[in-house]
This record gives sequence, structure tokens and C-alpha cells, in this order.
Amino acid sequence: MQNYKDVLSEILIDEKSLQNRVKELGEQISADYKNQDLLLICILRGGVPFLVDLSRHITIPHMMDF
Repeated sequence: MQNYKDVLSEILIDEKSLQNRVKELGEQISADYKNQDLLLICILRGGVPFLVDLSRHITIPHMMDF
């Protein structure tokens, strides 16, 4: 696997900003889908880590599928 430093000259979005945004998205999804069924679907193999992080920030009952 290629090292990101070989491809990018700079980090575009730092880890803390990314984590904060995922948390905000989880909170927004929780508010928007309150009292509704929620199914999160991951359609890309590389998207699993993101979906898991997002799921941790969703406070309403939900299911995941792949």
C-alpha cells in the first residue's frame, strides 16, 4: 500500500476536523430520523470504517447492512 506522503504534499483535512464533522453528521441524522426506522448501507468496501464511526454517533436505534 502506498504511503499518503508519497502522493499528497499536505494533509487536506486534519483528523480532529474529520472526527468533529462525523459527530455532527451523526447528531443531525439522529435528529432527522427520530421515531423512524433507520438502515445504514455501506456500498463501498473502503467505507466500512467511516460507517462504523458514523454509527457510533447516531443515538437512535438503527441497523447496518453491507
